[in-house]
Order: sequence, then structure tokens, then C-alpha cells
Amino acid sequence: VLVLFGEVLVLFGEVLVLFGEVLVLFGEVLVLFGEVLVLFGEVLVLFGEVLVLFGEVLVLFGEVLLLFAEFLVLFGEVLLLFAECLVLDAEDLLVRLEGLDVGEKGFDLLFVEWVVRS
Repeated sequence: VLVLFGEVLVLFGEVLVLFGEVLVLFGEVLVLFGEVLVLFGEVLVLFGEVLVLFGEVLVLFGEVLLLFAEFLVLFGEVLLLFAECLVLDAEDLLVRLEGLDVGEKGFDLLFVEWVVRS
């Protein structure tokens, strides 16, 4: 009876050893699953960094467009000043031509003389 009881205890010990091995394998599977999760997290972090860099590129592009728009505004103001100068010159020309006698020389010749004098 003791021998049979010993054999049962040995078989029970072997079952416990097998159960322990199964637990070790399960633990290794959990470790591998954890490593996969860590790698997935690192991929998400890299993807986030790429998105941040893309956002920074978009911001820089927007700043370049803003500078270009400001340049266009300044260029428009310069053109406006130039147009105002032309208007003032035209008004000055009209004031000077009002006092002249256009009959003998003709308007074209008077205009050429005014341009040469200016």
C-alpha cells in the first residue's frame, strides 16, 4: 500500500512538474506578447513624431506663404505710390499745358518739350 501511495505521489509530482512547465511556457508567451506591445508602442511613438514633423513643415510652409503675402502687399503699396506719382505728374502737366498756346506747335511737340525739360 505504501508503495502504491508512493507511486501516486510520484505521479502527482510529475503532474505538478508538467503543470509548472505549462505555467513557464504561458509566462514566456506573456513576455513575448508584452514585447510585441512594446514594439507596437514604439511604432506609434515614431508615427506620432512623423506627424509632428509634418505639422512643423506645414507651419513653415504657412509662414513662407505669409511672408510672400506680406511681400505682395508691400509691392502693391509701392505700385500705388508709383501710380499716385504718375497722377501728380499728369496733374502738373495739365496745369502747365493749360497756360500754353497749343495752336502753333501742336500738342505732341509741347508734350515732348515738357518731357525733355522734366
